Amino acid sequence: MGDAILEATEITSKTRRQINAGSYVISNGKSQILEAYLGTCVGVSLCDRQANVGGLIHLLLPEPTGMQKDWQPALYATTGLPLFLQDLKEAGASKEELTAFIAGGALIGPLSEEDLVLNIGGCTTEIVEEILHREGIPVYKSETGGYFSCRLNLNTETWESHVEPAGIS
Repeated sequence: MGDAILEATEITSKTRRQINAGSYVISNGKSQILEAYLGTCVGVSLCDRQANVGGLIHLLLPEPTGMQKDWQPALYATTGLPLFLQDLKEAGASKEELTAFIAGGALIGPLSEEDLVLNIGGCTTEIVEEILHREGIPVYKSETGGYFSCRLNLNTETWESHVEPAGIS
């Protein structure tokens, strides 16, 4: 019992780093917890345990709708995920060793009929899954959809990812 309490204390004492929409962080085993709060957004954690490299991206939308003034490719699944993958490779990750965990993509209320038709989170999730499939990267776990926001965590020391309701500390 004492070990379980010690382990829980160690996890909560690690530095937590929030990943905002349209950004990502890549780590090489520095002891921290990367976390993204997700509603319709989609979070993807990718890690290569062999190379001790991984990271978390927080995607806002499926794809750009036009040429925005302040272009931020990491906001979109179609542009951000390939950029994230490239940067992971440059950090030493091997595409053949990467595994993915996907979360988010919910319908957050109050919902209109238009929200149900557009299903932005569902579309973002589909694009993420298509890109990962095309790249041959297996999805270890996917917790997407639903009607509630969540928090995706990546422990950069153990490379374990967890998802929980957003209101839980």
